[in-house]
Order: sequence, then structure tokens, then C-alpha cells
Amino acid sequence: MSTYLMKTLIHRNLLKKSNGKLVAPGEFWDIVAITAADEKQELAYNQQLSEKLKRKELPLGVQYHVFVDPAGAKIGNGGSTLCALQCLEKLYGDKWNSFTILLIHSGGYSQRLPNASALGKIFTALPLDIPECSGKTSCIIQSILDSRCSVAPGSVVEYSRLGPDVTVGENCIISGSYVLTKAVLPAHSFVCSLSLKMNRYLKYATMAFGVQDNL
Repeated sequence: MSTYLMKTLIHRNLLKKSNGKLVAPGEFWDIVAITAADEKQELAYNQQLSEKLKRKELPLGVQYHVFVDPAGAKIGNGGSTLCALQCLEKLYGDKWNSFTILLIHSGGYSQRLPNASALGKIFTALPLDIPECSGKTSCIIQSILDSRCSVAPGSVVEYSRLGPDVTVGENCIISGSYVLTKAVLPAHSFVCSLSLKMNRYLKYATMAFGVQDNL
């Protein structure tokens, strides 16, 4: 099972357990932001969010937002991410840096499954259209990388933030990790960070091993 699919299933399971409940800090995302292609999609998404909240099909105590991509040429997920971050900064100022944010790109009319087009993959049936990465390129998914960071071909970086002095070797999987200090991750490494609630305190754990290790 790929890391992307594993984390999506974890998120869906967490969502199911939290539906209709007032979540405490650290139990869920503070903000859920959804991108839309135009104002019509924005209206449709806000209506569905409102209905789901009324039916207690989503966690309570979370800020839900829908942000529209700029009109004109398609800007892709990267450009849409930047626009969403600008919108969050306008809404929350410097405070948004302290929030745990889930950003769902759903601004388009060509999603493969009709029931997966409204609120992103995490809120609907799971389509298994997982991004693939060839051995000649790296694959960056929902991550922020410093321009001086080095990621070798064949590696996947998802839901992570890597600083300027981070070097990722070939065929690695980096998932949910925040690395700003100097670090060299050798080829064929798997690094995954998870948030854990222990004795009412939010803590973090990171697993690191080789992708070919016999666990």
C-alpha cells in the first residue's frame, strides 16, 4: 500500500470517528480549506458543507473555508496553494502559521469519479487515482520545499516542509514531516511523522527506516 493511500485511509477513519463531535485542539485540523474553480463551484461547495454540518457529518469546532482560484488560465495545484495561503493570511494574519491546515484541491471539472468531485477525496468515496512518480523525476505532493532543498529522482515528498539544507536521496518516501535543520536522507529511506494525543497532550512521533527493510 502506498503512503498516500495509507494516510488517506487514516484521515478518513479519523474523520468518521470525529463526525458530529466538537473536536479538541490537536484531535483534528484547525482549518479545512477547499479550492474551487469558480464562483459556481464555491457556492455548491459551501452549500454541501452547510448541509453536512447540519447533518453532523463533519467534525465541529473546525473552520471550513472555500477559496476560488483566480479567473483566467489554470494555475495548477501549486498556484492554487499559494492563493489559498494568501486568503488564509488575509483572514487570520500571522496566526495562521500556528494552525494545522488541511488543504483540499477540488477546483476543476475533470475529476474521474462524479462522487469525488464535490469535496475532495477525503470526504467522499476513495478513487485510487494515486499520483505516480517515474524514476527520472521526483514527485512533490502538497508540500513546501525551500528552493535550495535537493530531492533526487524517484523520491516522493508528501504533506511535508523541507528546509534549504535538506538533501533527499533517490527512491525515498517522505510523508508528513517538518525538517528545517540540516539533514541528509540516504537513498531508499522512508520517513513518516504522525501526531499523537497522549495523556491529553499533543506529541509527535517520526518513523524512519529503509523501504526495503523487513519489518
